[in-house]
Amino acid sequence: AIEAAGVAPMKELLDFCHTTVDSMDDRAALAKNLGTLAYRYGISAFIGIGASPDKMDSDHSIAQVSQGGLGLPDRDYYFDEDKEEQRTAYKKCLAKMLTLLEDPAALEATEANVALAEKVYKLEQSLAEAHMTRTENR
Repeated sequence: AIEAAGVAPMKELLDFCHTTVDSMDDRAALAKNLGTLAYRYGISAFIGIGASPDKMDSDHSIAQVSQGGLGLPDRDYYFDEDKEEQRTAYKKCLAKMLTLLEDPAALEATEANVALAEKVYKLEQSLAEAHMTRTENR
């Protein structure tokens, strides 16, 4: 039954994600859409919140807030010249996954999803600009 349903149960969320990516040039609309993702779907695009052991007293857990929103391991992957191969592979993977959501039998990404993957990547890249480096994050 789950296989037969495909992505239909997620259609509303997927459509809203598409709308959110399309709104990235309008800061007010993007902020509203990201708030809706967090409130309605529990998806936090910019930060992660969780519990972790207190570094000063491991018998206690404390709240931890971390930067988020990137699909690649860290901000350097979006900017370092030696990471170009990883960026290209990542965008290709994004486009293929978006295409497979529409057509599970597809062998290649569609042009529309290659363009959408580029928009997603650009949004992530703009987030990465504000991220701390690994060294700064220690």
